[in-house]
Amino acid sequence: MIVNKTSNNAKSANFIRSVFALVGTIIGVGIYGIPYASAQSGFFVGLAYLIILGLVTLIILRAYGEVVVHTPGHGRLISFLRKYTNPLVSHMGAVALVGSWWGALVAYIIIGGTFLNQIFSNFDFGSQFFYQIVFFAIASALVLGGLGFVSKIESVFVCALLAVFILIFIKATPQIASENLFTADYSNMLLPYGVILFAFGGLGAIPEMRDILGQNKKLLLRAIMAGVAISAVVYIFFSAVVVGIAGDSTSKDALSSLIPSLGQLLSVAAPILGFFTVITSFLMLSINAVDTFVYDYKIRFLPAWLLTIGVPFLAFLLGARDFISVIGFTGSILGGALGMIVLYMHERARKILSRLHLGRLSTPRFAVSIAAIVLVFGVIGEVVYYFISL
Repeated sequence: MIVNKTSNNAKSANFIRSVFALVGTIIGVGIYGIPYASAQSGFFVGLAYLIILGLVTLIILRAYGEVVVHTPGHGRLISFLRKYTNPLVSHMGAVALVGSWWGALVAYIIIGGTFLNQIFSNFDFGSQFFYQIVFFAIASALVLGGLGFVSKIESVFVCALLAVFILIFIKATPQIASENLFTADYSNMLLPYGVILFAFGGLGAIPEMRDILGQNKKLLLRAIMAGVAISAVVYIFFSAVVVGIAGDSTSKDALSSLIPSLGQLLSVAAPILGFFTVITSFLMLSINAVDTFVYDYKIRFLPAWLLTIGVPFLAFLLGARDFISVIGFTGSILGGALGMIVLYMHERARKILSRLHLGRLSTPRFAVSIAAIVLVFGVIGEVVYYFISL
């Protein structure tokens, strides 16, 4: 009895850890773009996107999770693509993956510098561009140092960030003007798609969740469902609070819109915590990218570091400085392509594993097909929206 109780407690603790790993990966810089995208199109338009893309994300992560659980070893996405797809699809997946990393790093530079600017708003140290350069210099130097403790401190900042969001909900909810939630601008109806798909990115957490839970497929799938659901609920409430208060004046970083309503303490704490959350996310993603270049592509450490941080910095210098445009493109085009490739890999793995009697992948084919169709139309919609916006 004691052994069973201890085993159940350990299983519950591991389940919570795995859910937290997914929530910590999903809830990142993308959350700050959702309120603006929802305000520009209409809160309920944004809500519909959050629900639909939350379900699409659930299907993608579930499909990837099944592949990870049924494949021996501790590989990364690129190794799974090589195992289950042909070289062309594998290379396309690698391009989409690395491109999405670079796009995310550009977004981190933009929003990290914005938070630094807010923190030092009472001092005349320089423009927002100056703070973005400072953010990049600090973050890239820390990546060069190879911070092994980043994964540990990230969980602390995610917990603190969720606590601040709860305080924001409590403090700001009474100030919501309900009429702000019922406006809509259908000319911007396509705007939230890429932003929200970017915000739901969580593929990188799945192998870590498998390591925590072992080969327990049912527990992994439940953890994925719980992690996506928690993230979606946080996004919905945060978007409702910001849009409800600021309406169509919602800023692209969200927090600027709330500062007048938060009180002095939260007005100082929110951008500080936002900065540390963004810089830890920058470090986690950069270190993962460097490791991929080093171990999967046999590139030496220094060139891998330069490749990781140099391309996004160059893109930033060349004019990629609009936060919403960057995460919208990264989410819809690169994230959408990567999602389709993961779904294709799942279907290939379904046939291969079944033929070799190594397991049965249970994600319904119709669900995979629907998710793929949504992603295809999302890519088309983003291209159309881009040309309409010119």
